[in-house]
Amino acid sequence: MRHVKLFLYSLLSSVYIRLIVGYFRWFYYFKILNRLKTKKIKNIIENGLSHNLTAFDKFPLDDFVIRRTTWLINSISSIELLNNNSKFLVIGPRTESDILKLKANFNTAKIEAIDIISYSPWIKLQDMHSIQFEDNYFDCVMSAWVIPYSDNQKLAIKEMIRVLKNGGIFAIGFEHIDKVIIDEYENNDPRLANPLKNMLTDINSVKDVEEILLDLNVNYETLISVDAPLKNIGSAEKIKLTGSKATQVIYLAKIIK
Repeated sequence: MRHVKLFLYSLLSSVYIRLIVGYFRWFYYFKILNRLKTKKIKNIIENGLSHNLTAFDKFPLDDFVIRRTTWLINSISSIELLNNNSKFLVIGPRTESDILKLKANFNTAKIEAIDIISYSPWIKLQDMHSIQFEDNYFDCVMSAWVIPYSDNQKLAIKEMIRVLKNGGIFAIGFEHIDKVIIDEYENNDPRLANPLKNMLTDINSVKDVEEILLDLNVNYETLISVDAPLKNIGSAEKIKLTGSKATQVIYLAKIIK
């Protein structure tokens, strides 16, 4: 029976199988059972919740085909400290896409997920600024393109570190905002330019993440550092290379307590 279960999980390595499973579960829980729930929290940017809810207005769902979270999860999968016995926390997955990708790589690992939006029994309604898990519980905490929605990013990272074990892996990914993108929005859609300018003062690089870790007196060892390799390149060129208008920051560190 165990081998049958492992075989079924191994099928999730195929993007097409993940799409079928993910869409079927989304349709069942979201459309048929109408299980979508939200949680209002204090430390969120203006329109952060409503913006993420728009993802459910269109089909197919971007989450199941977007490439950037795959890059982060591939980075996590390369860490020898993590295996099928590890405990993972996924912060802000919105859909089950990230969970299915992790299950494809860590078939029998314990994977928890939290978000302020959930239709899934796999995703608990929780605030990342006040994580309802005990200290030193997880082997890996993954925050994938969520931290920009926080207006208290230091507190969010502090909570992620709190629930990580000694030697646990802190994994984070987010878009880098540069002057090229802002200039393009000012020319094409000025309404969005000012919010992007505000994001320049938030976490926007590997250096910004490491400065927060140091400010929190966290001892860490950087394992993987990808610091927006396509910064200051026009959006059209970025789309040709990656399919995305933005360049990404991916950072993994081993936390030492």
